[in-house]
Amino acid sequence: MADSTLHAQQSESNKNAASYVRKDFPDWAVTICFYAALHLIESYAANNGDDINRYGVPSDPPHTKRQAYVGQISNRIRNRELRKAYDKLYDGSLMSRYMKDLDQSAVAYYQFAKNKVDGAFKDLAVVKAALS
Repeated sequence: MADSTLHAQQSESNKNAASYVRKDFPDWAVTICFYAALHLIESYAANNGDDINRYGVPSDPPHTKRQAYVGQISNRIRNRELRKAYDKLYDGSLMSRYMKDLDQSAVAYYQFAKNKVDGAFKDLAVVKAALS
């Protein structure tokens, strides 16, 4: 497992990549923002000696365990915005990657719904601030 510093560096790299593709590939910017947040969660867990695999039930996939962990952190630090922001990023990445609940391509949707792309960057900032 990577240490806290490596996850933090990967998060920053992902954020920079999301910024770079934001205009031409807004769907990928949203997905990359989610993965930047994921690495912030992993960094926080490593820094605090938490094992994310202990959350949820043993048969849960990694994303489900991580969401359970985010819920626990949100309760621990008394910050519901962390959970809400992370969940919105996760849902946005599903929409972007799998066109979940879309009747058009993800790129077309996000080019029209620029506020959703802006929201992903804001949600990433919420996650980062909550874990700092």
